[in-house]
Amino acid sequence: MCRTAAMMLLTAVFAFLLVGAAEAGEPRQQLRNLAETPAKERNPVAADRVWPEKVGQADICLWKDDKLAAFCITIDDNTKPDHAWWSAQAKKYGFRFTWFVVTGKLNKNNPRSFGGTWKDFQALAANGHDVQSHSVTHRNKKINLPVEDDYTGAIADINRNIKTHPCLTLAYPGGGLPNDPKVAARHYAGARGGTGLLNLPSPNYMATHSIGNPKAALTKPGEKGSWASIRPMGEDPKSKYYRAWYCMHFHGVAWNDKLKAELAPALIKLLDYVKQREDKIWVGLFREIILYGQERDTAKLSVTKIDPKAITFLLTDRMADNWFNFPLTVKVRVPNDWTHLAAAQAGKPIQAKLIEHEKNKYALIQAVPDQGEVVLTPARPAAGRSRPKTRRRSSD
Repeated sequence: MCRTAAMMLLTAVFAFLLVGAAEAGEPRQQLRNLAETPAKERNPVAADRVWPEKVGQADICLWKDDKLAAFCITIDDNTKPDHAWWSAQAKKYGFRFTWFVVTGKLNKNNPRSFGGTWKDFQALAANGHDVQSHSVTHRNKKINLPVEDDYTGAIADINRNIKTHPCLTLAYPGGGLPNDPKVAARHYAGARGGTGLLNLPSPNYMATHSIGNPKAALTKPGEKGSWASIRPMGEDPKSKYYRAWYCMHFHGVAWNDKLKAELAPALIKLLDYVKQREDKIWVGLFREIILYGQERDTAKLSVTKIDPKAITFLLTDRMADNWFNFPLTVKVRVPNDWTHLAAAQAGKPIQAKLIEHEKNKYALIQAVPDQGEVVLTPARPAAGRSRPKTRRRSSD
């Protein structure tokens, strides 16, 4: 074969391989978010918890730890006078909250200001809470900052001052100037609007809903405000909101007597309700739920090995790896004679635990998409490594 013909053949083969790689490598698309994505591109949502029948079969759980539904609380506009109240509830219930911060309202010289200081938010972040973007100016007409600058400036401010987590999400502010979801989609993994509805498990992640009325949260079917009730997502399998995501937003709750009398009692009742149902409701941060949902919606799971001593699988997704690195919960049916469990991804130990359901054993594995092969073995973790949590029995 002449050199020219050989080069043409190699070029053709290389082009073929590139096309094949593009098709086979679809999960490596590195998407920033799922905004108005057609339903056909989403993974189907199971009507209820899935329990694989055969050893080695696996399933990606709809929500973290195989919870039925998800719940989060977000707090807008900095609201420094309420920090102590929210921190007390966090300590009481063991919950974490998301503060959507207007970075231009942070006051460096007056720690008593309504906007607070970076030190205030650094303290919240150190206790596990989240600090995310509500823009630089709250879309203030008088300041008239271009929308892209308003969005990206807040990201830079937060990432410069908060080192515990990245700024990846936005709450659209209502300060007068228009918001622009298309611009937001260039810079954020997800965004929260103000439409007072529950979120279906697989929404438009750049236009998620949020409810601000805790009085309606526990209403029953037929009662006034039942459209905003949390009950269907964990209590009514016939509801379209069963297994949904309930997001709430607040501005002030307890920083004056009127607010405290009006909102705090209803909110405490709601927190009690959620706490009593933590076996069914994942209480996460807004950012965590945004990441988990989009990873899950684009994920592919492939079991590569099944034998009595090891089960291995690969987990991939189509989201950008530098943003979307929150673990998905994968449920794997394991042999009933496994009494211990160790899990590793790319050779590094990851969180895992054994559970039982109808006398069969399952592993719940916390694995990050696109981070390598996951190996499960019926062994105790090596000394110094994370041990699986205590085995629990599932009644669902």
